Amino acid sequence: MRNAFRRRLRVIGIVLGLFALILVGKLYVVQVMEGEEYALRADRQYVHESHAPYDRGKIYFTRKDGTPFAAAGLASGFLIAINPSRLENPEAAYAAIAKEIPDVEKETFMTQAAKKDDPYEEVARRVSQEAGKAIADQDIPGVVVVRERWRTYPLEDAGAQSVGFVSFGTGDTLLGQYGLERYYNDILERSPGLFKNFFAELFSNVGDIVIDARSVREGDVKTSVEPVVEDKLNEVLKAVQVKYSSSQVGGIIMIPATGEIIALDAIPTFDPNDRTGVPTEYFGNPLAENVYEFGSIMKPLTMTAG
Repeated sequence: MRNAFRRRLRVIGIVLGLFALILVGKLYVVQVMEGEEYALRADRQYVHESHAPYDRGKIYFTRKDGTPFAAAGLASGFLIAINPSRLENPEAAYAAIAKEIPDVEKETFMTQAAKKDDPYEEVARRVSQEAGKAIADQDIPGVVVVRERWRTYPLEDAGAQSVGFVSFGTGDTLLGQYGLERYYNDILERSPGLFKNFFAELFSNVGDIVIDARSVREGDVKTSVEPVVEDKLNEVLKAVQVKYSSSQVGGIIMIPATGEIIALDAIPTFDPNDRTGVPTEYFGNPLAENVYEFGSIMKPLTMTAG
């Protein structure tokens, strides 16, 4: 009897030990690995509360001294929305919002505020930290301030065709389009809705708590492109296009001994932060994707000399 009792105690001890190990692993993931995401979630109010803050890996260029430069990263700010059914004074609400965000049109705002049966109308997106916090501090009934993140490209049009951009695909999911964003989308993309409910997942999905097969493949992309050289190449190519009225200009700077690409760009190009009105043919990278007639470099040079 005593031996059976001891065996049961050992089994219970092992089970409790495993549970404690799982709990510690879970806490580590929540507080350390996913700490930034949960901090952003804590700032979000009830609108779209089921949606996790947007997250995606970074694309790095490498400076001459070896330090990374984020050619594609994330910016943080606020989304401003209204609940017309709870909006007590639309005029006063508009005045408070327009003071911080002058681009908000009064006519559009009043039209949105008149939709009393609609619980959610977006007023402005990608609002700065200062403006968003100023509006939130006023605690206006019916006005909701929500944390949001979005993709940003600090070099603007320099190297844009190589980096690519993120936009909605056939559904409502943001996907990498063109360049590195598309080629490494599986690496850069982050699993949505991970760890939605701590205790629900703890008991219902024990096998995936500590290690998630998808998260093992998640990461950032680091390239050998040097940001200062890339920016300078972009500037030179623009000058060449203006001087010779070229329909297309491109250039590649590389280390012949290793094949490392230091810079590559083509003109005309685009700014991935604002693609409004840009022809789609500008999005592809002609240096890597276009097909050209087979032949030596001497032929075009001879023709040019002639």
